[in-house]
Amino acid sequence: MSTATRKQQEIRRREQMLLGLARTMLVEDGFANLGLDRLAEAAEYSKGTIYQHFSSKEDLVAALAIQSCETRLDLFARASRLPGISRERILALVAADEIFAQRYPHYFQSEMIIRMANLDARASSERRERLEQLEQQILKIAFSLVRDGVEQGDLTLTPPWTPEKVTFALFCQDIGAHMAVMNYASVVGKMGITSSSPHLLDNLSLLLDGLQWKPLSTSFDYSVTVPRVADQILSDEGSAND
Repeated sequence: MSTATRKQQEIRRREQMLLGLARTMLVEDGFANLGLDRLAEAAEYSKGTIYQHFSSKEDLVAALAIQSCETRLDLFARASRLPGISRERILALVAADEIFAQRYPHYFQSEMIIRMANLDARASSERRERLEQLEQQILKIAFSLVRDGVEQGDLTLTPPWTPEKVTFALFCQDIGAHMAVMNYASVVGKMGITSSSPHLLDNLSLLLDGLQWKPLSTSFDYSVTVPRVADQILSDEGSAND
């Protein structure tokens, strides 16, 4: 192994360590208290070393968002390959989102915080472009599954509904449920809701039944789909590791 290659690996390992530390700081102390100076102090590196990796606080936050999106995209891609009817595959994305939240709680929590941050021009153009690319890929998976439902005749859309609008509605119901529990805990708590997890699939059923996406929940047991999603993701992981 060349000296340059070893140096590159060392830089990558150090950056992963810094991101892990920054993510913990973000979750425990909040966005306002996250900064490169504090990260340098916690990591016991000089400020100059930290700036070799991140040009600003916003650049650091963008790097955290990229890490989360890459993990989420991987899970979504695996879930989307679930054999089954079109509506099951939409449900698979929501189930994959729950697996993401359970497996990577700090990724999930920090992503919800990051969504409220303004990643302006102080983040590097490379990271902003990479983040936008990942987010588009995630939405593309959802859009393709909605389009499959239309093409297979399971979902008939009438104006003003379009595949794009259905994808947006799915996105809103998922993100909205998580954000409501995080930011309006006292309000939704009075309704007996302390976690979004038990309600995401119910909300999805309401939306898809309202759109008449067949088969309706009254004629198909979608509860059996969720464990199949977990099996699909684990199966893909096993294949990737062979």
